Amino acid sequence: MSIIIGADVVPTKTNEDLFINADNELIGEDIAKILTEADYRIFNLEVPLTDVTSPIKKSGSHLSAPTAAVAGYKMLKADLVTLSNNHALDQDEQGLLSTMETLDAAGISRVGAGKTPIDAKKPFVFSLKGKKIRRLRLLRKRIFGCNRKNRRF
Repeated sequence: MSIIIGADVVPTKTNEDLFINADNELIGEDIAKILTEADYRIFNLEVPLTDVTSPIKKSGSHLSAPTAAVAGYKMLKADLVTLSNNHALDQDEQGLLSTMETLDAAGISRVGAGKTPIDAKKPFVFSLKGKKIRRLRLLRKRIFGCNRKNRRF
């Protein structure tokens, strides 16, 4: 059984077109082969996928990528993305909701965020080659850079 766990995968101004067009140049042939041969692929989605920007007040950068960039994650064959990170709420609640809706529509599973704190805390369980695998939410007590009173996704 082969599970690939990747780090932050982020469409930026320099590679956004590669994501939107699902261009293999994004990762190259060698990595594409590794991802294709893996049984399951997990990445951290370090950016809200939204077509509307509404940055929250915080120090540091406010990330966002267009919803069309989900094509790049499909090209990467992402089975699951983690959302509990310091940029999840960069574009406020609408950005997180847009991200979840975009992933759901693309058929990419997600963990670490939800419409309610209870949903966000749910672990993700999947079966692979007859074995159940549980991917914990890996949620910090607070999401740094997005801390607002009573708001913990």
